[in-house]
Order: sequence, then structure tokens, then C-alpha cells
Amino acid sequence: GWWFWRNIALYGDWSGLGHLMEINGRRQSELTLAAFLPEFDGLRFSSWGLFGWFNILLPGWFYRLMDAVTVVGLAGALLHTLRRWRTRGRGTDGDDSSLYVLLMLWLWLAMMALLLLYWTVQATGSQGRLLFPAIAAFAVLLVAGIDFWLRWLPATGRALVWSALLGLLVAMSIYALGWLLPRSYYASTPVATVPPDAQPVAITYGDAETIRLLAAKVGAERVRPGEAVPVTLFWQAPASLTHDYQLFLQLLGENGAEIANLTTHPGWGRNPTTFWQPGAIYADPYLLRVTGAVDAWSPLAARLYVGLVDPATAETTRLPLPAYTADGASITPIAGRVVVEPGTAPDAAALGLAPAGSEFGGVIRLAATAVPATWSGGDDGALAVDLLWEAVGTPATDFTAFVHLRSAGGEQVAGFDQAPAGDRFPTSAWRDGDR
Repeated sequence: GWWFWRNIALYGDWSGLGHLMEINGRRQSELTLAAFLPEFDGLRFSSWGLFGWFNILLPGWFYRLMDAVTVVGLAGALLHTLRRWRTRGRGTDGDDSSLYVLLMLWLWLAMMALLLLYWTVQATGSQGRLLFPAIAAFAVLLVAGIDFWLRWLPATGRALVWSALLGLLVAMSIYALGWLLPRSYYASTPVATVPPDAQPVAITYGDAETIRLLAAKVGAERVRPGEAVPVTLFWQAPASLTHDYQLFLQLLGENGAEIANLTTHPGWGRNPTTFWQPGAIYADPYLLRVTGAVDAWSPLAARLYVGLVDPATAETTRLPLPAYTADGASITPIAGRVVVEPGTAPDAAALGLAPAGSEFGGVIRLAATAVPATWSGGDDGALAVDLLWEAVGTPATDFTAFVHLRSAGGEQVAGFDQAPAGDRFPTSAWRDGDR
């Protein structure tokens, strides 16, 4: 009716989805399973209870319990529906109207799931509110499914289970509104000093007014895709600030590819920069989850990029604040690094490499190679050589490997020098067993 006409009049799109996707942000790459799983966590959490800017969570056990309730309830609802289908028209379970209601509820739930899948494939971010149109159907099916299992219990047992479940939901609502939210919005207080285990970075942001990132503490040296990296930033403003700056953290690969991203305000919004006391130091902790895929041919030494943006600037010109060293030189604000390990290490046999075994300095071994038996120069004059490196210790510096082709007389015919894994994985980040 009028709602669809309004969407056409305003956006030229009867559903309004196209305009909403432009605001929310379209996916720049194909959605993979590795990227979907963290989003699915956000979908589940925000369906049952999630506050703030996706950063104030209920206890983890509550989400796991409600996952179990959902699985058990929907399984029971499905079995109940199948049972009603088998007995339809027989009058053993009453008339068939309840069966038709169940089928309509399942149909509506399936439609909402397909629409959510369409949205998730096209746009970034899946939130539980997108499932709210299905909440009535979901609730009825959940109750019917749980009651299907409880029919084996006596009346007293059924009453106890329902009372416990409803009491838990009421208690969590009181806890969230009466305890969790008030405590979560307490303003951040300054710390006396930067702890010694934080890495000094001394990055200055901005021109007209400045913010200093004194240090950063990365709480995990190594993670795998899907895991989160604890990061604590230590900020200081030399003078009072007039703008509330937005903060973003990214983990970048060797070509600048983004594998983790978090956009927020300092203190998750509890500590806007206009509230900062001049000269005070503020500790700002985050969990930065790795959502991007990592190639399996080696670990990745991802760089931690920390940027600030003035949200008051126009949307089309919103750019990160310039970053400088203490001497005023312009820099890219890299505040640390973390090694992201692929799921599997390269296997010499699977890659068709021949064992080598040369060892360098007791810390690096050339485990296997693949060198063509003959070479005619090729179209580009390059000889393709595959090398599989393995750490047998902890290198103290960033080494460079050189590969030289020599003639029978010992003269160098060709050569190529670079770090064993390029910029992707400097040897100073290697640990025993890395490949």
C-alpha cells in the first residue's frame, strides 16, 4: 500500500533496500564462511540482548544457553509439526486448524530467513533487529517446541521448567537495565602512567588541535582468523579539544588488505575527546576480531593501523586526521603488529617440492625447493624457483634471502634478493616451527 508508494516516491525502489544498503555499506568482496561466522555471532547476540554500539554484552553463558533453547525448541516444533501432519484428518489431535497455523508460522520464518540471507550477502553487518519481523512466529514455534518435549514430564515438572525459563528472562532484563547498563556508561578516568609492557609509539594526530597516541599494548602475539586481538591504546591531549573524534582500528596485510576493522569512539563512546583533561592519560581497551581470510602459504605479520576522523566534516570529504612523528614528519599511523596464522602450514609434498635441508645461523632452514631442470629464458626471462622456509629458532632480525644462478664456470647469470616471505612475514616475527 502507501508504504511501498512512499519508497518509490522517495528512493525509486519499492522496498527501500537499495537506499538502505547505500547507507549501511555494500560488501566490497564476496562473503565467505570465515567472514560470516563472526557476523553470525553478532546476529545471535543482538537478537537476545546487546547494548551500546555492539559492545555491551550479557554474560557469555546466557547466549550459549539461549542457543541451546533455540535448537531444542525449533527441533521440537519441527517434530510437533510433522506429527500433526501425519495425523491430519483423523481427529486424534483435534481439528487441523492448528496444523495450518504451524505451517504458516514456518513459512513466515523461512521467508524472513531468506530475506536476511539476501541482505547479509549484499550488505555489511547482520543485526538481530532484522529478525524482529519474525519474532512472533519464532516465539510461538519456540514455545510449541519446548512444550513438545515437556509433555513427557508431569504437570509439576512442566511448571517448574517454564517458571525457571521465564524467571531467567525476567532476571536478565533486570540485570541489564539495573546493573549492566549503568556501570557500562561510567565515564573513563585517567591513568597515572603508561604501563611498562605497552609499546611506545609517539604518534601525533591533527594540525589545528592535536591528539597523541603515546603507546599501544597488543595483548596477543599470534591469533587465527576468527579470533580477537586485545588492544589497549594510551591517549593524551596536550590541550582541551573542541571536536569529538571518531576512532578506527584496522589490521592490514602486506598489500594493505584489511583483515580486521573496528570503528567506534574513544572508550566505546563513554570517553568523548571533548571530555579529555589536558595532559591526562587515558587507557582505551578494545577487542579487534580478525574477519578477513589469510592465505595459507605463510603466516601474516599484520600491521595495526590506528586512525582518527573528525565526524563533523562532510561525508564526502571525511578523511583520517594526518599523523606525525614527534619530529613532525608525516607517517602512516602503525601502532604495532600481530601474527595471524593460517589454518594449515605449507606441505612440501603437496606442493611438489623436493627436500633440501640447508640451515642458516641455526634459526632458519631451507626445507624444500622446486627448481626447473632446464630453462630457456621464457617470455619474461625469469626463472621460477619455489623455496619453502622453516624457522628452527627465533631470528633476531629481518633477514634478506638471495637466490643466484651461476654458470658451470661459477659466474653469476641471474639473481634475485628479497625477504624470505617478502613484506608479508619478516623473519623477526618468525618462531620455531613456522613455515
